[in-house]
Amino acid sequence: MNVYDFDKTIYKKDSSIKFFLFCLTKKPILFFHLVFMFVLLFFNKLKWISTKNYKEKYFSFLKKFNNVDDLVTQFWKKEIENVNAWYYDVKQDDDVICSASPEFLVKGCMGLINENAIVVATKMEISTGKIDGENCKGKEKCLRIKSALNLEGDVVFENAYTDSLSDFPMLDLAKNKYIVCGKKMFKGGGTPYKFGEQKIGFFKKIKYYFKLIRLPHYVKNGLVLVPLFFSKNIFNTTTLLSGVLGFLSFCFISSFVYIVNDLADVKKDRQHSTKRKRPIASYMVKPWEAIIIAIIFLCASVCINIFALSFNWLAFSLLIFYAMLNLLYSFALKNVAIVDVFVLSGCYILRVLYGGVVCSVPVSIWLYLTVLSASLFMGYGKRRNEITKEKSETRKVNKNYNYNFLDKNAYLCMTLTLVFYSVWAYFATREIQVLNKILIMFSVILVYFIMMKYSKNIETVANSGNPIEVLIKDRFLIFCVVLYLAIIFVALYYPINFDFWGLYYD
Repeated sequence: MNVYDFDKTIYKKDSSIKFFLFCLTKKPILFFHLVFMFVLLFFNKLKWISTKNYKEKYFSFLKKFNNVDDLVTQFWKKEIENVNAWYYDVKQDDDVICSASPEFLVKGCMGLINENAIVVATKMEISTGKIDGENCKGKEKCLRIKSALNLEGDVVFENAYTDSLSDFPMLDLAKNKYIVCGKKMFKGGGTPYKFGEQKIGFFKKIKYYFKLIRLPHYVKNGLVLVPLFFSKNIFNTTTLLSGVLGFLSFCFISSFVYIVNDLADVKKDRQHSTKRKRPIASYMVKPWEAIIIAIIFLCASVCINIFALSFNWLAFSLLIFYAMLNLLYSFALKNVAIVDVFVLSGCYILRVLYGGVVCSVPVSIWLYLTVLSASLFMGYGKRRNEITKEKSETRKVNKNYNYNFLDKNAYLCMTLTLVFYSVWAYFATREIQVLNKILIMFSVILVYFIMMKYSKNIETVANSGNPIEVLIKDRFLIFCVVLYLAIIFVALYYPINFDFWGLYYD
């Protein structure tokens, strides 16, 4: 018995998109629906609306047709040629087809190529586009398959085929795992390969290279610009250029570190529910490719410091120390309880110190302590989530932690963060106008709120506690951070000389 994904696996393309385009030829007015869906897709990618909600709105165009069944039949008579030829060679009567696409679409195709196959897909009201239950994707696929077939046990299929790493839960149900890809994958066709033997198309390979260097994590390197921002020198062209170059340099060195870490942890990552989707762990990037990319990024970072930044030996030393500290973490220190969290926190501090040296601005002791305590809070919070939400033993150090210890220390560090930031705010208001003082003191309240909202998210939302993940999944939290930056920017850079009942600072 084999199990298959449908879109871009059995069928070369995305059936939902192709079916809509087919319907568009019947009713051109659906073009306006398409424009609207592009906007909603953007919101969906930002996690502002759920995939289920987006899919229901997408398929709401079905309301405009009275003969959807006939449309499906016409569609598959036209598209049957886009079924991958390899499927006909391996198909069996007891095949299980599991897809996030609507059940009526998948059944329409399978009725023509393998009418005995069992179809498990997203149940949708064909006349309205409303979804019955949950979208059949990821872990939901496993639940649907086991429920539909009354299966028990971890491995129930001989082979599993998919084009997407999001189907890892489904792949775990099979003895042999196949990824459908190839040199022509970006044109809508591919070949099944066992994981580790696949030949990936150029554009898809580039996509995984970008994932390898972890672009979203560059947000952390914004700490390099923090000393420049709070020193009120952001409009100094020379200093700003140095800060931007320093930011790029740290981004490159951090990518080098991430790649080395992935290479060191590849075996453990393949046992992790989310980390196994990383490019090296999922066999999408070969180790030798990752090594070459790591060397390129290391050289780029070093060259920026030597040539573009006129070689500041202290800045260069901090950069190299950051890299060495991370390498020590990857190969040894990550297994030492408490030390591991302090090392991660030290990496945040090094970003701030590096930014201060590169931009030639002093770093306030209170800013230093705020970053230190905030990073410790995030580190302990991440470890706490790992031991409570990640059941597999993929991080050795977690055996030396317990929930109560991590919880107490996380909130101790959060309290210290609020105290240290409040003290910084007090000293920052000594020589500025009254209304600017009010703005900075309001920022204290906003920081309190941001910390509380972040804490609530890691307590209630199913995530690993990764700071970047927590931030990008909460649009309101993003808004609060942007509002905070805007308030501090106005308070520090634009003195408000409005005579507020004669109370402005003299």
